[in-house]
Amino acid sequence: MMSRSNMTKIGLFKLAALPLMMGLSSSAIAEQENQVKPELTPCYAKGLDDRLLCGSIKQPVSDNPADGEIDIHFAIIPAIKPSKPDEAVLGFAGGPGQSATELAVIFDRNLRYARESRDILLVDQRGTGKSNKLQCDGADLISQFELNDLTGDMDAFAKEDTEKCKEKLNTDLTHYSTVAAAKDFEAVKEALGYKGLHLYGVSYGTRIAQEYTRQFPSSVLTITLDGVVPMQQSLTAIGKAIDDSMNALLDRCEADANCSKKLPKS
Repeated sequence: MMSRSNMTKIGLFKLAALPLMMGLSSSAIAEQENQVKPELTPCYAKGLDDRLLCGSIKQPVSDNPADGEIDIHFAIIPAIKPSKPDEAVLGFAGGPGQSATELAVIFDRNLRYARESRDILLVDQRGTGKSNKLQCDGADLISQFELNDLTGDMDAFAKEDTEKCKEKLNTDLTHYSTVAAAKDFEAVKEALGYKGLHLYGVSYGTRIAQEYTRQFPSSVLTITLDGVVPMQQSLTAIGKAIDDSMNALLDRCEADANCSKKLPKS
């Protein structure tokens, strides 16, 4: 049985060590906060007079440390009256391929009522904007108009053009998927200290919004999908769907006497 004297010594040792342990814990917490808290700098967006706050965080390219890191850039359109400082509206750009920060003026207009009380958060998805943009130069305007899509094999042309672009980029594109990008948005949210997000996605933005919700449901307060792209729909099929809809509209017009007279096929 332990003597009362020894028990007293152990108790005194714990009391003496407690401030040191607390100090270490506080230092560790402070150090962690300093590592994840991004530096925000004033910035401006094209067409928008209001001053924004811009920053970036580093994210791993993949689960393999050897693949390195990527800078994920973002911009905050500050709330006019921040009555909900722990919340933000996260705007997802379309495309895929559009830069959310470059569309700040559009998001500011579409979300003007939400901005009255909440920040608008715009993140350049990996591979777009300032987040390691992956883009190949397309054909000039004259070459595009010279291309006859009625006589040429457009599928073969698109495939060849895509392969050339892929070779030029020389990047493992599997690291730039919708699934991979969702983690970046969550990392930005955590780094900025928001407790919850209101999601707003347009076109392809609805796809990444759905994927983000699937991976991080506890981070989502509300979700607004404008022009939904269902998860089961192939993005490559959208172009054909648009062509089919246009052709159906033209056929309907041709079959209508008044429409055909006003808009003759030739």
